[in-house]
Amino acid sequence: MRKYFLLGIFSLISISLFAQQTERITYQELRANGTYRDITVNAIFMGWAQREFSLDGNFLVTYQCDRLTNEDKWSDWRLVERQPSPYSTLRGYYDFLIRSYFQYPRLGIKSYYNEYEILAMPSIPNGRSSPIWWREDGRAIFLFQKMYLIVP
Repeated sequence: MRKYFLLGIFSLISISLFAQQTERITYQELRANGTYRDITVNAIFMGWAQREFSLDGNFLVTYQCDRLTNEDKWSDWRLVERQPSPYSTLRGYYDFLIRSYFQYPRLGIKSYYNEYEILAMPSIPNGRSSPIWWREDGRAIFLFQKMYLIVP
């Protein structure tokens, strides 16, 4: 599954480098000393990502699906991470996400695929008032993000 995701990213990269405009994005990055700094980069919009967070015992489980700009539909959900939860309840994690978003709405998370840097930033989807919301049954939280390819 990861192989197909990476193939999608690489095909998007080759298409995007010629088909889309580069834009200047300013995001906030958390530094090792606990402070935040603004960083401005050149980036190409790649698509959207949705993350689903749920608790499985004492573990925070994260699933993700993506929709790249050159795709007509969303990818299948895939397990991204399973780690010990820093929060005893899902409500505690939700409150943390909401507080973080409203305090630092331009907080970006960078990830790396081979030599490519991908920036994910919270974004409010159509029909919502926040990039973070509860699943209808209350057993999971969703986070909506825009993804950018950082270019020189």
